Amino acid sequence: MKKKILGIDLRGNSVKVVGISKSPIGIFLEKWEKVHIPFTADTKNLEKEKAQTKALNDILSKYHCN
Repeated sequence: MKKKILGIDLRGNSVKVVGISKSPIGIFLEKWEKVHIPFTADTKNLEKEKAQTKALNDILSKYHCN
């Protein structure tokens, strides 16, 4: 039986999501996505967090994970 794992990495300037499956024969990378979040020193945290949330929702919707 396959076990599926979703990894999420929220950085200051990117959102990365990786989908991995584990089965008796090994571990496999099934999905990988990275979205760059442009920001400057003037970007407020709330703006950055909203951009990260949108990027993460877009990725999860693309792979039907929500």
